[in-house]
Amino acid sequence: MFDLYVSDQFRINNFRVRVNQKAKRNAPLQKISIMADTIITKNPFNNSEIKTYQRHSEREIASKVELSTDTFNSWRKLDISERVKKLKNLADLMFQQKVECAKLMTLEMGKPITQSKAEIEKCIWLCEFYIKNAEHLLADEIIESDANESFISYDPL
Repeated sequence: MFDLYVSDQFRINNFRVRVNQKAKRNAPLQKISIMADTIITKNPFNNSEIKTYQRHSEREIASKVELSTDTFNSWRKLDISERVKKLKNLADLMFQQKVECAKLMTLEMGKPITQSKAEIEKCIWLCEFYIKNAEHLLADEIIESDANESFISYDPL
C-alpha cells in the first residue's frame, strides 16, 4: 500500500483508490490509499519476483478474524501445561524447518543465510525458555494486604 494525494476517487489499472475523507470540488488535496489486488514478494538483492499472493476479500478477512477470536477463546481455557505442549510443537517445527525458513527469509529480506538461521535459532530458544519457565512465570503470586487473601493472577484477557 502507498499513499497519494488527489481530490476524487478513481481506478488505476488493477488498483482500487479510496479517498480517506470525502473530497469536495476545489477542496485541498485529500490523502488516499491504493491497495493492489495482488501482493508480489521480491528479492531485495536483485528485485526478482519470488511469489504473488492474492489479496484477501473483506469476507475472507472477517472469517479469519472470527476464527482467531474463536481460537483465542478456546485456547484461553486450556491449562498452562496444554499450552506449553503446543509451544513445544512450534519449537520442534521451527527446528525441523530451519533450513527452508532461513532460505525464505534470505530471499525475502536479503539478509545473509547465517543471520536467517540465527534468527530462527533465537525463536527456538525463546520457545524453549517459555516451555521451561511458563508455569513459574504465570503462577499466581500471593501478596500481603488487609484482605483475607490477595494475589496477582496472570489470566488471559
